[in-house]
Amino acid sequence: MYVNPTNPKRNQEEITNKVYLIAKNSFPLVCGGDHSITYGSFRGFYKAIKERYPDYEVGLIHFDAHMDVEDKYLNMPDVWHGNVFRKLIEGGYLDGKNMYTIGPRGVVGRDWFDYVKEQHINLFTSNYIKKNGILNIINEIKQRNKNKKIKFYITFDIDCLDVSYVFGTGTPQCNGLTPYECDEALRNLHDLDIAGFDIVELNPKLDDSHTSFVIAEELLYHFLALGLKKEKLK
Repeated sequence: MYVNPTNPKRNQEEITNKVYLIAKNSFPLVCGGDHSITYGSFRGFYKAIKERYPDYEVGLIHFDAHMDVEDKYLNMPDVWHGNVFRKLIEGGYLDGKNMYTIGPRGVVGRDWFDYVKEQHINLFTSNYIKKNGILNIINEIKQRNKNKKIKFYITFDIDCLDVSYVFGTGTPQCNGLTPYECDEALRNLHDLDIAGFDIVELNPKLDDSHTSFVIAEELLYHFLALGLKKEKLK
């Protein structure tokens, strides 16, 4: 896919078209890139799923240190890595009640938190996960959706992990999840109907130890090997 460094809108259209063509017949696996690419990727995924399964809902499982529901910011493009899910909701591609955000932490603007509540986004903060256990969170998501016709897209921001494990990302934050917790989550999603995946915000150049890259590829490998229903890999 051609990337135009001065035309982010065109890039989003290119991503949407490419993922749509893949999702029509197969399982899209997208490696980014900052989190803004999920806007184009999810749109393409949504279009393909709605054509293939018109009676299904489309959901999102979102691993991240941040909620990414901000609005416009300075001279950033209309869609940027901090507002991607607000834009998907406002565009009619995503219903907040079908979005599950896992791992946010830190001090955030009140208006962002209010937006999450207004849109009925299911929020599991890092502190909540530490108190209740990651597998209990995954099982709760499974339980809530066991009788629904819903296809899920997973978006995994590498900064979901604590900064002590991952230096290779642009917006690291402390008090995050461990590799064990993320691995357990991705390995135990197989009861859900997952039809697309992206991993974003990895920047190996920021980590001379290469640990961030190793963690990312191991998580991805374990998800593909163990987190999907077998028929998804055919």
